[in-house]
Amino acid sequence: RFTLYDYVFIQPSFYQGAGEVPENGFFQQLYNGSTTILVKRKKMVIHKTTMEEKSNDRYRQFNSYYIRKGNVYLAIGRNKDVIRAYADKKNEIRKFIGENKLNFRKKPDEMLERTAAYYDQLKK
Repeated sequence: RFTLYDYVFIQPSFYQGAGEVPENGFFQQLYNGSTTILVKRKKMVIHKTTMEEKSNDRYRQFNSYYIRKGNVYLAIGRNKDVIRAYADKKNEIRKFIGENKLNFRKKPDEMLERTAAYYDQLKK
């Protein structure tokens, strides 16, 4: 575990009882409560060569999101996956997402953090 500015990074495979980790390496920990929100960020270089043989490299970021509930990692790719992850409070979570106009595709970090914090409030 290490912190860089305000960002926390962990390597789940180092934690005892972490369950089966979906990918190797470090994950950014977005939220840590009764569930943990993790994101694996990868950047790739996309090589493009023009007719003049000039390199026109571009960088593209890929993010993989996970909710860790107990020792299980659930891959998240859309709003429905979040609702499934919090199935025990499904109706409340669905209502919260709708009322707050949260959208995984538009702002995944914010959506996951706010939903996880709300889930923790419901569990109290």
